[in-house]
Amino acid sequence: MKFDNHVAKICRKVSQQIALPKRMKKMLLFETRRDLYLAFIFPHFNYCCETWNYRSKSAADKLERLNEGAIRDKYKS
Repeated sequence: MKFDNHVAKICRKVSQQIALPKRMKKMLLFETRRDLYLAFIFPHFNYCCETWNYRSKSAADKLERLNEGAIRDKYKS
């Protein structure tokens, strides 16, 4: 079973969800940005994480870069 199509779909969804808090980060408090991340972005990475062991290295790298970017934007003031 390949996860490349699934990973691409997740990347598109998460990228769209990262965009709004990123644009509004000067108006949102840190706690609000954290809550948005935990509510809307983190579940995409955490859902059925046991099955992610079968993904390719490139898919894993894409997901990791996307998550790191979301976290970096969340923790920057």
